[in-house]
Amino acid sequence: MKPRRMAILALGSALLGGGALLPACGFPSPILQDQSDGASTSEGGPKDAPVDVFYDGDANITVEAGPDSEGGVMDCDRDRDRVFASGVPCGGTDCNDDEVAVTPASGFRTLAPLPGPPPGNGGDWDCSGIVEKQFSTTNLSCGGLSSLLACDGTSGFSGDPGCGESGPFITCRWQTLPVPGCAQVQSVTQIQGCK
Repeated sequence: MKPRRMAILALGSALLGGGALLPACGFPSPILQDQSDGASTSEGGPKDAPVDVFYDGDANITVEAGPDSEGGVMDCDRDRDRVFASGVPCGGTDCNDDEVAVTPASGFRTLAPLPGPPPGNGGDWDCSGIVEKQFSTTNLSCGGLSSLLACDGTSGFSGDPGCGESGPFITCRWQTLPVPGCAQVQSVTQIQGCK
């Protein structure tokens, strides 16, 4: 028997002008639609449905979808960040559903990177597949900046710290005395953020 694919159609949603569907703050019983025959079911679904949704009354939703690789039931949001796991059968965008810090909406984080390559590891906290450093200016030397425009207000790491590592973060200013040139005017310890 071919497994049926289920899709969550509504999680307490509100329809705005222009047809945009946005999630509401509360989470009433989700509406599921079986994409193979158009049948709908509410929370829990029939016994043979491959997706079960459980709502605990505190806006926590557990979505279980089909068997996992070990024959058990797959939880589509193991880290409870409200972003479903990527891939089949969950169909979400969370590339590492075992770690709450990894989510597509993640900004820069100063945590030590998770071991392994992107996506979702190695400092790729936003599942983009690449590691983006918060401060792109690295190996900065103020003495190497020869013009006012290049120097004044330029800041960055004097070295090249990895994700979650700290290092000297310097700021350069153009000075006219005693000799015109670019000089370091500030140094603070900063942690390199990544996403």
